[in-house]
Amino acid sequence: MQKLGQVIRSGWPAKYREVPRELAEYFSVRDELVIDNGVILKSQRVVVPESLRRVYIEQLHRGHPGVEATKRRARDVVYWPTMTKDIEYVISSCKPCNSTKPHQTKEPMKSHPTPKLPWTQVSADIFE
Repeated sequence: MQKLGQVIRSGWPAKYREVPRELAEYFSVRDELVIDNGVILKSQRVVVPESLRRVYIEQLHRGHPGVEATKRRARDVVYWPTMTKDIEYVISSCKPCNSTKPHQTKEPMKSHPTPKLPWTQVSADIFE
């Protein structure tokens, strides 16, 4: 985060290939990044360092509101480049969420005997 702060203060390189590798993921939002009282912000959202991302996800996911609600909460207050993917990954391994999530179990296909003559057997599939 120190390097990111230095680049924000001194100015971004004109070309993407001149950006340090660890800051490349911020290049597309470089015009939205500012420093306010020593805190890096993207618009009004705090840019979270990699070391604190999991802690933030766990706090945002308190109460187990689900993936979409957690992503909405996060988008309101924090930012990091891989936030959506990280939230989905962490919540996919959340035991309380997985134990209460409805599971879609598929009915096995049933085979029926083939009729010997046309129209000797009529059937229909009923779906709920």
